[in-house]
Amino acid sequence: MNKITFFLLAIITFKSYSQHLPLRGTPAIKSKIIYKNGSSDIGFLWLASSEFYPRLKKEKKGKSKKINYKEIDLIITNPDSTNSRTFQYLNHNYNKFKIFVELIYKDNISIYVASKRNGSDLFYSDYDRETTREKLSKTNLNYSATKPVNTSQNHVLSNGNSITVSPRYSDLSSFSKAYNLIVQHYILKENSTTLIKVENNKRFLKKSKDYFKDCPELINDLELKKINLSNLVKFINHYNKTCKTK
Repeated sequence: MNKITFFLLAIITFKSYSQHLPLRGTPAIKSKIIYKNGSSDIGFLWLASSEFYPRLKKEKKGKSKKINYKEIDLIITNPDSTNSRTFQYLNHNYNKFKIFVELIYKDNISIYVASKRNGSDLFYSDYDRETTREKLSKTNLNYSATKPVNTSQNHVLSNGNSITVSPRYSDLSSFSKAYNLIVQHYILKENSTTLIKVENNKRFLKKSKDYFKDCPELINDLELKKINLSNLVKFINHYNKTCKTK
């Protein structure tokens, strides 16, 4: 093999390899882990290869240890800052496996989001982890993406509470796209342990009608399309007025 051929092969190999490298490594994020047994840990959390294989370091440059995700109740990242986020592993109404979700609003009906690709994308959504190839694809004239909102959106509910939507989530529809993260919304009723997927009324009633069997008025309004889950703010307001004033 002559020098020119070897040089060209080296360039092609490096180009192919580099396009799959993330622009930044996978960071360990300062977190508080609260376990189901009531104990807790504080350290730097790293989702190594999957959201289901968390590892924790006591010190940022220290040795990491494996954590069994089934033992975790809550993960709170940057717990001492105003930018803290809360994550959980919860069951949902579509299969028996748990999913990794972020709590974005807590009330009689709480709102969660999950990545439609994988949970580590959700966990690291504050970090630029795109590969070179993904960056370059944006120069394609056919590329289109929803731009994230620049400021948080604040929605005031009828009970006086408010939902503040982070810039990383562009809206409160069934799913939204921001920062190259496509998320699916879920709701969780107070005292329940199973998430319900937010979708159109017909599918929601077919899959989750029993979830609100304690409030037949709400079921009736969903069936008559007086309300729907495409607007979670209105839905939660309606729930609070109809079902929580009894």
